[in-house]
Amino acid sequence: MEPDSARPAHLSSHQRPTFLTILCILTFLSCAGGIFNSVSTYSGANFASTTSQEALEQARERVQEEGGSNAVDELLGSVSDNLTADRLRKGAIGNLVFNLLTLIGAVLMWNLRKVGFYVYVAGVLVAVVTPFLVYEGFMSALSFAGTAFISAIFVVLYALNLKYMR
Repeated sequence: MEPDSARPAHLSSHQRPTFLTILCILTFLSCAGGIFNSVSTYSGANFASTTSQEALEQARERVQEEGGSNAVDELLGSVSDNLTADRLRKGAIGNLVFNLLTLIGAVLMWNLRKVGFYVYVAGVLVAVVTPFLVYEGFMSALSFAGTAFISAIFVVLYALNLKYMR
């Protein structure tokens, strides 16, 4: 445990900074939505896959009718190949693990426990790796980009608050 002299004078040894409080609340809200989304995706994977496959097939037919490029047809085919019920379920499980780990990490950091940061980072690593294990090609890059960007920002912001944790 760091001595109190290493902490800013305006914070006692057990007081959470406002910025850390805001980060944790944002994470709590995000994880709640992510957990709900994961459960919904897992339970509705068959319906989502069937609906997506039908819509993509209609789009492919339309592209072919209008003389669209082979690249667009290949892209739609790639998306279709990745939106199977099995892959949607696997992605949902990865997303659930990501959200649970980051939630646990945020709860620990809320309580000023430094180990929470490392649990949070483990969750982020799950989010980064899952798309590459579940999807192929364009879909893995697409799934990865947004999560990686936002997660990297939060990791840095939480890291800035490590000095307040024990």
